[in-house]
Amino acid sequence: MNVHTFQLGGNAAEVYEAQKVSAIFRPLAESILRQVRVHPDDRILDVACGTGIVLRTIAARIPEFTRLAGVDLNAGMLEVARKLSTEANIECEWHQGDVAALPFDPGEFSLCFCQQGLQYFPDKPAALTSIRRVLPPGGRLVLSVWSEISPLFAAMGEALKTHVGDEAAARAVAPFAFRDGQAIEELLESAGFLINKALKITINRIMEPAEVSFPREMAGSPNADEVAKLNPEILANIVTDMKNSLTKYARAEGFVIPQTSHLYLCTKSRA
Repeated sequence: MNVHTFQLGGNAAEVYEAQKVSAIFRPLAESILRQVRVHPDDRILDVACGTGIVLRTIAARIPEFTRLAGVDLNAGMLEVARKLSTEANIECEWHQGDVAALPFDPGEFSLCFCQQGLQYFPDKPAALTSIRRVLPPGGRLVLSVWSEISPLFAAMGEALKTHVGDEAAARAVAPFAFRDGQAIEELLESAGFLINKALKITINRIMEPAEVSFPREMAGSPNADEVAKLNPEILANIVTDMKNSLTKYARAEGFVIPQTSHLYLCTKSRA
């Protein structure tokens, strides 16, 4: 398996929505949108949209838009996205596809979001070039990428390395594999984007006690199938190792663990 992809099987997308979206991706989307001016006449595309939290958060703020569309490679993620947007009465398109070959015409969107997706793209220059193509001159890209390894996932990676193996450990920390700010900025500029603002934002992940939240966290990840097959004693040892590594973040009701992200507000250059 390529550890730089994020593919979920079984019901992992539903677990991902219940566990990760509520804990981190919704707060992250809300924090990002405080930095972005969104207009009702914007035609908005979200690439690597997952279960659609960015578009749902936008729609909750401004109910009527010219167009909302999401693209993701993972069919399970999109199935959950469709279900949740329908339940919320949000009119949104969901497309399964590769960001490096977006199925849209040039200039079709005015604003594109990519929340924690860039690090997974096998060909990052091609992905950014594809995004640039579907924006008009002056069109906007809002890009977020984790800027450092979360203490939670560092602890998970070490525990999985000890009890499962190197591949599982690598998958655990894959979301943080591309975090060099200078490299990201050079990539954006090479793809034809002007960086108008670059900052870091930190979100606190609030978690239940370890015995509940840590197995659930792994069940909503690319390690889900492997973790589900573990002997209960091994899983308990993983949880214990993680808990011991994260004592400084422990609270009476669980854990509060920070995650910090780069945020880039860009426009498509006119050249």
